[in-house]
Amino acid sequence: MSGYNAGDGAHLPRQGSFIIQAANPFFGLIGPGVVKAVLGEDVTPDNLGEPKVRRAIGVADLAVTDEIAALRTAR
Repeated sequence: MSGYNAGDGAHLPRQGSFIIQAANPFFGLIGPGVVKAVLGEDVTPDNLGEPKVRRAIGVADLAVTDEIAALRTAR
């Protein structure tokens, strides 16, 4: 999983059987702007979709430093 994944695009990676997430993609159903508009809270993309968060809730299986490391790990 790499890049910016939001909304419907955030559902697609979890359909795989094993997820390797690079350190700095965003992965979430909603972004910081929606949280601000609805809840009035300031959050960063990292608060919503960093690898540690995704691993803690079972969405990502492994977190690696960057996309090259993800490709090497998959290989």
